Amino acid sequence: MPEIVIKQELTSETLTAIREIIQEVVSKSQTAQLQEKFLSSAETCKLFQPAISKPTLTAWARDGRLTEHRIGGRVFFKYSEVIEAVSKIKRFKK
Repeated sequence: MPEIVIKQELTSETLTAIREIIQEVVSKSQTAQLQEKFLSSAETCKLFQPAISKPTLTAWARDGRLTEHRIGGRVFFKYSEVIEAVSKIKRFKK
């Protein structure tokens, strides 16, 4: 059986490259999951700086500034849609 000799430098470089690739993939995956996450009304209110009240959130949904999603009688907001709406409502920041 032939003996395989691996240089320490090559192994370190390879491991570093693999780690970078894994970190990039995980980061993209987490970002994609966050974009599709549904937030409760309370979580959505806290995203704004300064935080908004639930009546304000409800008014914005009624006015069409935000899109609400009803699931099982509860109201949720999609993270990506909230972030998009924030850019239109200039007074608030994400």
